[in-house]
Amino acid sequence: MTSDYAPVDPPSNLGPACFYPAESSDRLYKLPWDAGVALTVGDGAFNRPCYTDHKGYEFDWLAEAGFPVLAARAGVVHSIEGSVVRVRRAEAAPYEEVITTDWYIHVRTEDLPIEVGKPVRQGELLTWLAAAQPGWRQGAHLHFEVHVKGHRGVGHEGRILQSVPAPFVEVTQRPDGVPFVGDVCVSQNLRT
Repeated sequence: MTSDYAPVDPPSNLGPACFYPAESSDRLYKLPWDAGVALTVGDGAFNRPCYTDHKGYEFDWLAEAGFPVLAARAGVVHSIEGSVVRVRRAEAAPYEEVITTDWYIHVRTEDLPIEVGKPVRQGELLTWLAAAQPGWRQGAHLHFEVHVKGHRGVGHEGRILQSVPAPFVEVTQRPDGVPFVGDVCVSQNLRT
């Protein structure tokens, strides 16, 4: 699929430089589901058409309720509440420690194989998708976004961005690894 939408903003505006390596094989994120499975981006990130008044770069991948959700990166389970699981990590950057949090939204938060405070590896089973709720524009889907502590970037049209683009190893159809609406994304994330 091709698109006329603008690419993401320069990385200097959107979080630590280590998030945006030149080589796709060095990207930090893998798609948060089992290897070999293809999902379509139903709603996209900022500037690829996006939610109304949303807060940054976010992705909705269309899937069925009960679909397994894997860790896109390693980290520590920071919180489990409502329909949200958050995994956090701290990493060194050139001049400071950077804290990132991956948000997995519209997921089950009961009877999970994880618990708050415990480390998880990339590819580890976190949870499963929850059933679709009345009023959603689409059916069951995984909403995923990444926050960087202290980040308050300014994106297109002067909007404040709270979440940053996550460049995925598998998204090779886009030079920055950030998928567009309608892109079919095939995971390489091996379950651990």
